[in-house]
Amino acid sequence: MSPESYSRICLYWIFLLLILIAIINRVVDPFWYYRDLHIVGFNATKTEFHSYENQIKPVVLKQSRPEVVIFGNSFFEIGLNPSHPSLTENGLYRSYNFAIAASEWDKVYCHVLYAMENTNLKTVIIGIAPGSLPKIDCTVQNKSLGKLEWQTLLLSFDALRGSFNTIRHQNKPATHSIDGLFYYHRNNSPRIEQVYKFYFDRYLKLSSSKTCSNITYTYPSTWTYP
Repeated sequence: MSPESYSRICLYWIFLLLILIAIINRVVDPFWYYRDLHIVGFNATKTEFHSYENQIKPVVLKQSRPEVVIFGNSFFEIGLNPSHPSLTENGLYRSYNFAIAASEWDKVYCHVLYAMENTNLKTVIIGIAPGSLPKIDCTVQNKSLGKLEWQTLLLSFDALRGSFNTIRHQNKPATHSIDGLFYYHRNNSPRIEQVYKFYFDRYLKLSSSKTCSNITYTYPSTWTYP
């Protein structure tokens, strides 16, 4: 076999392999980007979405253009159901939970501005934690939001690994709903109440005494979750 023939055969198989990888990643859709194929037992449970929500949620928001959007950190990603009838006017409006775990005020503030520029907002729910709420320059941060290259989605190692893990872990419970709600301990109310109280107390201790010294926080006797 001549070197030219060998090179052509290698390139041919590499090309076929790339096509196969792209097809697998497109069908499995591990990052919930395309959101059009839901096969129970194969890809319906997006087990990898939680690791990439910072990249995917801005894209989904821009594409779906919901009228009702929830912003904040994990407290609000867990606690507020965007599909609740009181938020959607009984299904009249599209809604999305754009809260992202570990978001500080600067990210939340910039996400609100990003949504205002890319959707037709009618209702905004902004979750805030105790502390200062300064005005932030979001020019640099928002410039990269909502942008994902097709190579990243179809040909990257992260996408291939995500597809493999998504298929392999279909027996695990879902971490998120398709509209952005985080299920964290969703079926264990005592546990989620304990987590909420622990981290809220932690927020209070870390906050400035000047900001919170005159504010009294109380917990409801019964926590309810949508």
